[in-house]
Amino acid sequence: MRYLFFLCGLVLFFFSCSNVIFVHSQPEGVESLHEIPDRLHGMYVFEDSSFNSESYVVTDSSVGDMVLGDNLIVKQRGNYFYLNLSGDNEYGLYVVRITQFLHEDIEISFLNITNDNAHLFNILNLEEIRAFDEQDEGQPLSFKQRPDYLINDVSVNQLNLLLNSSKNKQRLLRVD
Repeated sequence: MRYLFFLCGLVLFFFSCSNVIFVHSQPEGVESLHEIPDRLHGMYVFEDSSFNSESYVVTDSSVGDMVLGDNLIVKQRGNYFYLNLSGDNEYGLYVVRITQFLHEDIEISFLNITNDNAHLFNILNLEEIRAFDEQDEGQPLSFKQRPDYLINDVSVNQLNLLLNSSKNKQRLLRVD
């Protein structure tokens, strides 16, 4: 859980690293944690400081500036922690994998939908995304941000597909 709080802070930093938002907190059907376990409390940094040089403190009820129950929902399935950041009736999701075999290994994944896998999801705002893409086609670089894919009714298999196909992953280090 400590890793999760750290990751939540990182999630704010990396919000642009993912192009997917969800209608419901993920994974659906998994209960939210009421507090972060003691074994996860501490301070974390990204291994690649050029990616993010800040440190993040994880406590029983927060990850950095994000407070559990306010704007942060944390769920656990096995050695994966799902950091759901609530927004305007939607959730940004970052997934932290913690492996503790021989040494501690913590990795955060930023999920992305691509043209190759978009057809596998129930995308609610597909027309908005297509209109944005058509509008900017052949135009010089725009400062407008492309809308994220808003997806609903996500199965465990679909969530695993997003996680396993994620190419945007960063390692985290515990510094305390």
